[in-house]
Amino acid sequence: MRASLFFILILLTGCAISNKRISSHLLVKPPADKQLAASKRKDIVSISNNLFGAGEFTGNNKELIRYRILAPDTVTAQKKYPLVLIFHNSGRIGTDNTAQLDVLVKFWAQDAIRKRYPAYVLAVQFAGRSSNYVKNADSVLTSVPAPGVRSAIQLVDSLKNALPVDINRIYTIGFSMGASTANNALMARPDLFAAGVFISGIPMQEGFFKLKNTPLWLIHGNDDQENPIPGDRLLYQKMQGLKSSKILFWEIEGLQHEIYTPLYTSDIIPQWLFIQTLTF
Repeated sequence: MRASLFFILILLTGCAISNKRISSHLLVKPPADKQLAASKRKDIVSISNNLFGAGEFTGNNKELIRYRILAPDTVTAQKKYPLVLIFHNSGRIGTDNTAQLDVLVKFWAQDAIRKRYPAYVLAVQFAGRSSNYVKNADSVLTSVPAPGVRSAIQLVDSLKNALPVDINRIYTIGFSMGASTANNALMARPDLFAAGVFISGIPMQEGFFKLKNTPLWLIHGNDDQENPIPGDRLLYQKMQGLKSSKILFWEIEGLQHEIYTPLYTSDIIPQWLFIQTLTF
């Protein structure tokens, strides 16, 4: 990532002075105004579910997943649009095809965001865990994808052929279990996804070299007791060992297991994502 963009992102968080940069690892102090963030979150989650079309998809492994999809506000003929695949956390597991419409999903349905960052936004829902955590041979927690993740990837393959999707700008995002699953999906298909944003997840530690050429943004609170941060620190170190220049790691000081609020109170996610393109 160019240094100029890096510092633009810092300025957008309003924390340029209090943060400390270590290569592409940034120690970030969370915003002080929690009330403002809570108000913004309330406004976002109140956006109507009806903006999202509903569907079901069964992969070739017979795993059924339900999904919601948000289309660009205006679809122009002959134009291609990014597709953003968002994976939910464990608290959103179910079959109602509604619970997965959380703040990270509905963020994209805000009028200003839809106009400035037109995209197809896909939010799948799993009936059970999409990723499970085990200790590897080094006693480090690593994530293992459930079969439904394959169905989600196949759904993306199907949609990119049925809709005017820019196949070089397909992205994945997730929080908690969803971050682990986004990591696992990208690990399975680095040829499909142009970039990934992983928030407070447990990454797969095996096969990390597959992500060397993929832009990654890790965001994790260093007081997270549910999904402890060492897994992301280790993944970052491994990627640095590969001399990858495409990984950004934000360590949020004192943050527990929650979403860093500027990720939905500002447009730093789409601003970063939408400059990333798939290259081989």
